[in-house]
Amino acid sequence: MLINITQAKLDTRQKTLITAALSHNATTSIVFSGDGAYAHVVEQAFLAECVSKSNAESVLHVHVIKEDATARGVTLSQTVNPLDYQGFAALTSTFNQMVTF
Repeated sequence: MLINITQAKLDTRQKTLITAALSHNATTSIVFSGDGAYAHVVEQAFLAECVSKSNAESVLHVHVIKEDATARGVTLSQTVNPLDYQGFAALTSTFNQMVTF
């Protein structure tokens, strides 16, 4: 599942969806775009918990659109993969399911 986060903060329902996606023993990618570039910093503890639950069957990849982070003055943490819009487009083509919030 590909989860595109465009909001600066996640609410409980969104965190529950992410946690549920990770429990399905599949690859999940989270992309922080737009104002979501802030969320990868604000939600660091939650993301660290999610990454710690990754295993051979349930893999989590965390990406931030580099241009969006730069435009907002957000420094990318070392736990995320910078992604450009072309890379984001390529990533979307590899998933059958996508959720944006």
